[in-house]
Amino acid sequence: MGIYPLPTYRWFLRSFTRQPRHGWAYRQDLLPADPTAKLEAIPIGKRHPGLLTEKQVEAILDAIPPQNLRNRLLLTLLYETGMRVGEVLDLQVQQEFLLA
Repeated sequence: MGIYPLPTYRWFLRSFTRQPRHGWAYRQDLLPADPTAKLEAIPIGKRHPGLLTEKQVEAILDAIPPQNLRNRLLLTLLYETGMRVGEVLDLQVQQEFLLA
């Protein structure tokens, strides 16, 4: 790992690869003109994840071997609570939850 923490490093790589660098090259006199100067950004709508049906969830749970309780628990927790994957993975065994 370098001088940046991993999430910062990933963000840097993503932002660098998503933005064209023609304007920079033009300002540095590496290009005679900026080929992207007259382009307009294309609006892209936000993508929302599709929801799984109850049958799809049951099929996924049925595909997990019965002796693999950990994965069955993780998928059930995701489905029934609506928690994000990162939130579930951040859970510690020592954390206690009140069941109502």
